[in-house]
Amino acid sequence: MGYGVFVMMIFAVILLILSYLIFIFLKKLQKKKLGIIIGSILASIVITPILFLTFESHFYFKSDAIEDLKIAEITLNDNFKIIGNKITGLPEYYQFTKLEISKNDRNRIINEIRNSQDFFVHDNYNFLLNANNNIESDKLIANYRFENEIIRETFEKKTGFVPISLMVILNEKSNILEIRRIED
Repeated sequence: MGYGVFVMMIFAVILLILSYLIFIFLKKLQKKKLGIIIGSILASIVITPILFLTFESHFYFKSDAIEDLKIAEITLNDNFKIIGNKITGLPEYYQFTKLEISKNDRNRIINEIRNSQDFFVHDNYNFLLNANNNIESDKLIANYRFENEIIRETFEKKTGFVPISLMVILNEKSNILEIRRIED
């Protein structure tokens, strides 16, 4: 756990304790309603981000998937369905999304990746992520095959932003497209 997260947790606990103490103090001064209002506002400052982080994976929509696929320079022409999305990590960000895509999109994307000039067969995942300490470019794309999966991996770093590693994985025998996004 990072230092920033630890500080935020301490701050949250202090705010919760403070909201309770303000309520008790104002209650003794016969201003119970004001105590409830101020205590509720302070508590909501802490509770709202916690709830958002807890349910963040439920706020992932098709437009978000399209934006993630743009990073990997992949477009979906047909309709698709989000069948799973899991987000973990704090302050790191790990997102695992599964989309059910059309057979036409699957075949087109597989052919696009296979026919790219830099396509190769690799012996494991995370080709760019394992080599990112030597990356000097703003954006790199690797197209490769690992076992029976066709993969487009991108690594993008912009000045002032956390680097993004994104893998788009297609199984040759399935219409499930998997997006793995890591911001670390």
